[in-house]
Amino acid sequence: MRLFKLVLLILLAGTAFAQQTPALDPDSIPGFVSVNVRQFGNEELWGYINGGADLYLEYGFEEIHVFDVKASNLDFKADLYCMKSAAAAYGIYSIARFRCRASGTLTHHDCLTPYQYIAAKGKYYLSVSNPAGNAEGERVMLAIAGDLLARLPGEEAEVPGIFKAEFQDSDLRDLKLVTGRLGIQNGFVRWDALFGDLSSFEAWILTVKADGKPYYVAEIRFNDGADREKFIQQNGFAGLATSTEEVNVFRLFSRGQNRLLLTEGAAPATLLENLEKGLY
Repeated sequence: MRLFKLVLLILLAGTAFAQQTPALDPDSIPGFVSVNVRQFGNEELWGYINGGADLYLEYGFEEIHVFDVKASNLDFKADLYCMKSAAAAYGIYSIARFRCRASGTLTHHDCLTPYQYIAAKGKYYLSVSNPAGNAEGERVMLAIAGDLLARLPGEEAEVPGIFKAEFQDSDLRDLKLVTGRLGIQNGFVRWDALFGDLSSFEAWILTVKADGKPYYVAEIRFNDGADREKFIQQNGFAGLATSTEEVNVFRLFSRGQNRLLLTEGAAPATLLENLEKGLY
């Protein structure tokens, strides 16, 4: 009974955190003047980001906290999205990541550009804008982000074993998690045609360069075996499920009822050998 009560208290504490708006510490923000905080739930997201809401809802959106900050004669905005899981937050981050000037600045999964800082930590995705795009604006932007990140729980999304075993951490900065139709269209349109009208899936996809040429490695999970079979059939992969042959530069490795490993391009021989052995 005591164990049950302890678990219940932990769960309630997590729920309370998700519903409570984190507070910024004015002393941690250079030139701080004021902050206005807004909060939007599931039904209100459309009114805030209009057409972009569908993508967040597809990944599993719960609520957003918006911080309008005035500091150092500039107007900053921080959007803190609470998602259904750490994987959902990482997925949104992974497809938003683009031309990072630096990574790992404040937390493991983050991306810094002159006008924006984004990060995923726990079940939260954070985006902070720098309206000036200059060094002073960046200093304030990172101070806002750092203060918010310090208040968030730190669990990370569980990355499939193939990526942790076969690649360096620096390679995994480009690892994407795409979920459903909008996820593939926004995150990895190259494979949009492969999935057709399928919508109940998630795919971890990594782009890697070898000798200057890219190849692609993915772990794809379907909600049911029927979708998995449809994916195989509609792409002419039926013969690949039980062999190591190549079809249109793709190789497919079956793993259970609902999971596939897929490569495209000239993947290293050692990787293919491990996949053929049934690893991962």
